[in-house]
Amino acid sequence: MAKNFQQLFSYLEEKTPSQELLSKVLVSIRKQEIRRKNQKMAGFLLLSLATAFTIPFTSQILISQINNSGIAYFLGAIVNDFHSFLNFWQEFILAILESLPITGLLIFAVSLEVCIFTFRLFLREKNFKDQLGRQRFAFKL
Repeated sequence: MAKNFQQLFSYLEEKTPSQELLSKVLVSIRKQEIRRKNQKMAGFLLLSLATAFTIPFTSQILISQINNSGIAYFLGAIVNDFHSFLNFWQEFILAILESLPITGLLIFAVSLEVCIFTFRLFLREKNFKDQLGRQRFAFKL
């Protein structure tokens, strides 16, 4: 059986791929890499812009919560009567901590962090090498 198998395929010629095929494959791989990189850059830029547009709204939420919480009153009392603050500093600090607008702070901090992080990722993706392997931009993140 093994002889028949070897004899069966012995008359076939060995085919070698042409150089054009190799160059076509490499070009298509490069095009796919560029397409993926452009999609990533567009996604990072879109997410960065979306979070940048939310920052004014979250800052308004934070400012309104700070105004409603009374922290400004406590900070004003500290500035105006520093001697009383030194005598009752523990009560002042506890009152400020109790009246902190945690949700406003968290929402604002998260939106600001996401905006900065996605913009950083966009800049990192933009910092790709050109055809000769040189860096296109001088800065690195």
